[in-house]
Amino acid sequence: PALEITGVQAAPAQGAQVPGYYRTKVGNFQVTALLDGGLDMTDDLFTSVGAKPEEVSAAKERNFLDTSKPFPGVLNGFLINTGTKLLLIDTGAGTMLGENAGRLERNLAAAGVTPDQIDEIILTHAHPDHAGGLLDGNGMRVFKKASVRISADDLDFWYSEDAKKRLPQKAQMFDLAKKLLDPYKSAGQIDTFRDGQSIKNGVTAIALPGHTPGHSGIRVS
Repeated sequence: PALEITGVQAAPAQGAQVPGYYRTKVGNFQVTALLDGGLDMTDDLFTSVGAKPEEVSAAKERNFLDTSKPFPGVLNGFLINTGTKLLLIDTGAGTMLGENAGRLERNLAAAGVTPDQIDEIILTHAHPDHAGGLLDGNGMRVFKKASVRISADDLDFWYSEDAKKRLPQKAQMFDLAKKLLDPYKSAGQIDTFRDGQSIKNGVTAIALPGHTPGHSGIRVS
């Protein structure tokens, strides 16, 4: 027989997972971690920078992971509410990495914020898993009112034809970075920062080159 629910109003079935965000305080700032999704981190990401295959396997075993499968990676963006401004650090992958990523905008909405409320976007670097959320599936700007801040060294690198010629194996990455940044550049929304520069009171850029020439950390204090 069918289950009958009486005495209470039946809740409608939800078609999505619970919202992926977590709030914490840093001084007077509210920082919200926003889940964008995940991606597989294959072994060659580690062996290409010097790790031995047996070291990679041992790391998986220590973390109770199947040694025959890739590491599960997690993508996050971070919303900083300073009390007067809303700053978004990284935008997730957007439509760049398939269905397992690209959830940042919906989790931003779940946290009560629309893209048009963002004052500034701060990119740690311009790889598509961090900057892909700048554009929607039609290649249009998601954040029409926000300035986009990126390290001057990173911006110069991705727009350098000489660098692209020197690194032909990364040609696709150069094209992707420019595709993501061009609409904002054309709209006059790109601004740069240097190592140690204060982006806002309490928010400072820290140079962490290597992953990309202008890869940056953002210190919130």
